[in-house]
Amino acid sequence: LKNIASYYTTIPDLMGYSQVVCVVLYPIMHALGYHRTVAGLHVLKEVIDSADGMVARRIGQCTNFGALLDLSTDTAAEYALMACIALSAYKSDHLPAMFTGLGFTAVLMLWMWYQTVDVAIGFYYLGKGSSWKKVVYDCPVTRWYYTNEWTHNFLFNCFHLFYVAFYLQASGATSIGLPLMCMTVIPFFMRLRCMYVVTKSQFVRVYQDELQDAMAKAKGEDSKVAATAASAASAAG
Repeated sequence: LKNIASYYTTIPDLMGYSQVVCVVLYPIMHALGYHRTVAGLHVLKEVIDSADGMVARRIGQCTNFGALLDLSTDTAAEYALMACIALSAYKSDHLPAMFTGLGFTAVLMLWMWYQTVDVAIGFYYLGKGSSWKKVVYDCPVTRWYYTNEWTHNFLFNCFHLFYVAFYLQASGATSIGLPLMCMTVIPFFMRLRCMYVVTKSQFVRVYQDELQDAMAKAKGEDSKVAATAASAASAAG
């Protein structure tokens, strides 16, 4: 990477920019009534997302910006798709009543708040040069998810396919939505379990870091007090 232009235009980054284009089109296609196009764009986005990291590692183009681009694009995609789901589900005749109306919209907002907190912690540790993906977890499913690239991609994509299926079902494309939901519901909950384990671990790490910083600060202040007292005693002698 000889200059700034080549740094921001690596092959994985170009793949990331194509994902941004897909995400921008979600609300436009939804507003125009092209619900299957929205679903197709999200599937395409997730396929590219699964491939860009593999490509980066294979050709040696892993960068800090690439990691930030990947995380931020994933977050934007989830927000955009959740907005489309909320709009489709609000008055849908193709979902049970518990998945419609303002109550379900509030649930989706709480879910995205949780996702936001999780992503914020991810950015925090990414800035410190560490990653939740490199932690060895006690949960065997989570450990399996992060140590096997193909397993990771399978569960990750099935998780998002469930979102797509739910959106299609809410939009009236029941011939695709319901069968796809049935096929992806187990992988969906497996990845949901992984998310819970990772988030719990991240919250513990944040607490431990805060505790260590507080102890180090208190120790530094005690050292200053001791040094001041020693200087005063020396001067008095």
